[in-house]
Amino acid sequence: MSLEHAWKEVVSGEKKGFLAGLSRSALGILSELYGTVMAKRNAKYDANDELIYRSSIPVISVGNITAGGTGKTPMVAYICQFYKTLGQKPVVLTRGYKASLKKGSHVVSDGKKVLLNAFESGDEASLLASTLQTVPVVIGSSRAASAELAMKELWPDVFVLDDAFQHRRMGRDLDIVLIDATNPFGYEYVLPRGLLREPLEGLKRADVII
Repeated sequence: MSLEHAWKEVVSGEKKGFLAGLSRSALGILSELYGTVMAKRNAKYDANDELIYRSSIPVISVGNITAGGTGKTPMVAYICQFYKTLGQKPVVLTRGYKASLKKGSHVVSDGKKVLLNAFESGDEASLLASTLQTVPVVIGSSRAASAELAMKELWPDVFVLDDAFQHRRMGRDLDIVLIDATNPFGYEYVLPRGLLREPLEGLKRADVII
């Protein structure tokens, strides 16, 4: 049994017994601390718009409120294909999860050819680049820096942010949040007691929930 599977058995309540209950109590204390930090972070951005980078072109964010997969990558691909049918040039900005290139922003695909392999860019960015062969993909922990790079080199009409609901530094015109219908609110607790990335009140920022 993997550590992740064992953890999910505990936080879901599937695992019974004294030790499981004790573990949930300990994780609950950590969750309160994490939730407080996230709430303060969100309040900081809500109170100071100067902290947020505003692009000169429209920005659409696709994200979720729980850890794990909720179909973000297929949704990003769908949105990009939609804008392509309108004659627009979308550019995907993504963190590059598990990419070997840790520093700075890098063009994974320029919309003509893939420039980085999966090891360099990370699996999700590589999948988007190979699936959306005519859509540029840029990775980088700072979406604002990636946007600047894209504006200089790729001339986009619209940015599509992958997994960016909690990335408050980058402003957006439309916030789309995907919910897992089988477990919508991650056992009702933030990490590590549950799967929530931030307190549920964060959903107030969403323009669309799918």
